[in-house]
Amino acid sequence: RLLGTFNYLADPAIPDRLELALRHDCVVGSGHDLLALTGLDDLDAALTLLRRAMVGSNLRAAAVTAGAAGSTIVTAEDRWDIPPFPVEAVDPTGAGDAYLAGIAWGMVLRWEWPRAGRFASALGALATRALGAQTAYATLEEAEAFLRSRDESGI
Repeated sequence: RLLGTFNYLADPAIPDRLELALRHDCVVGSGHDLLALTGLDDLDAALTLLRRAMVGSNLRAAAVTAGAAGSTIVTAEDRWDIPPFPVEAVDPTGAGDAYLAGIAWGMVLRWEWPRAGRFASALGALATRALGAQTAYATLEEAEAFLRSRDESGI
């Protein structure tokens, strides 16, 4: 499966950037990058445009991050708003990459999108625990323990 990132596709110098995104199986990135990709200034309108464009294309899902506000995953038929995991953030550097890794892991394991999004959200949150882009990246065991603790506490 092909996994693409909005930040590479959102370059205004690429005239067919949306068509390129539609060739992937899944694209991931920030709301800001999605707006640049679609050329729109309203996130809901950009998500609607992307969802309609998915019909008949290779693109099956898009995950749009919003930092501490969580993320949204859409397919042509569905939308899931993934809540954030509150953590004591030190540095957000690398959180988006960690989120992307979580989506990739979920795709490899063929998880349903809400499960992949929750896992990705946990990885993104955990990545903010220390200074630097790689310092706080969680191991698989840490991420699973983090999610288990949230399941038990209801958070």
